[in-house]
Amino acid sequence: MYSFAVIGAGVIGLSAATAIQEHIPSATVTIYSEKLSPEITSNVAAGMWAPYLYQRTDAGKILEWGKGTHDQLLKLWKAGYANEAGICLQFVKSLSEGVDVYIGENIVYGEHPMPVEEVEFMSKLFNKKFKTAVNYVSFTCEPSKYLPFLHKQFVHNGGRIVLKKINDFEELSHYDLVVNCTGLGAPLLTGDTKMTPIRGTVSRVVAPWQFHSVMEDDIYIILNMENAVLGTTSQFGDYDTTVREVETKNINHYCQNLVPSLENAELIKTNVGLRPGRVEVRLETEIRSLKGKQTAIVHNYGHGGCGVTLSYGCALNVVQLVRAALNIPQQSKL
Repeated sequence: MYSFAVIGAGVIGLSAATAIQEHIPSATVTIYSEKLSPEITSNVAAGMWAPYLYQRTDAGKILEWGKGTHDQLLKLWKAGYANEAGICLQFVKSLSEGVDVYIGENIVYGEHPMPVEEVEFMSKLFNKKFKTAVNYVSFTCEPSKYLPFLHKQFVHNGGRIVLKKINDFEELSHYDLVVNCTGLGAPLLTGDTKMTPIRGTVSRVVAPWQFHSVMEDDIYIILNMENAVLGTTSQFGDYDTTVREVETKNINHYCQNLVPSLENAELIKTNVGLRPGRVEVRLETEIRSLKGKQTAIVHNYGHGGCGVTLSYGCALNVVQLVRAALNIPQQSKL
């Protein structure tokens, strides 16, 4: 029987913990976290499956981890958990004045370039010159629903959650292995100087007449089950989580340019979140001496704007690293 500690109860930590339970059933898993949903950054996210703000992380890894998550969302959706887990399929229009917005790899459904005539129409409509534009169908996975779903699943499978801030890995020296999913808390534990917050502001509005999501460079309108999420800002190195009125006005202005009917949408609330930015996602094993015992620590943090998108794919990679660190054989499936 193995005992593991997971630090962090956001979408990355909960995904890692539940994946370990599923794939290494002989293990007991305890999550340590200072806060739980809805008091954590993950809850601010709109939850669209789409690679975003991953900086210099290898694109091949992003697609591999992203596909792992996409497959898991499809599995849950088909199994009837869509409502409880906050998972929806929706049509997306993605446009850009500069960057290539094509996802590729046949992950999302029906992805294809917009016809030239539609790109010209959209450019004229929004008074912009779009260079690339695609249509596709993708998942949204709302953290406000998905995190409680994972929490419930984790506890049901025998997991334990301890509300405690871990200031030193040595506090967990009695475990066989530690999984570090602390996001912006990682520098405190690891001394990592490559982490930086990426501040984002989103407004949630009531817009039941909107039936598709729109993504245009850093501006987006993403549908959730009960509202539409308008965003965003991407401010590196800014720890301020207070709402700034000028930013809210700018977001509403840009989104109303994309979809004019949003001018009549009722505002529910505006939130600010800090994405755990890093030069590249850190997903690797480190061996440390904790109170004289050599202990494997699997680091899994720095996902930037891709937390939901990469969550379960990275969790499957965590399982592989845990097996390798402790020489746990792969279970055969009969």
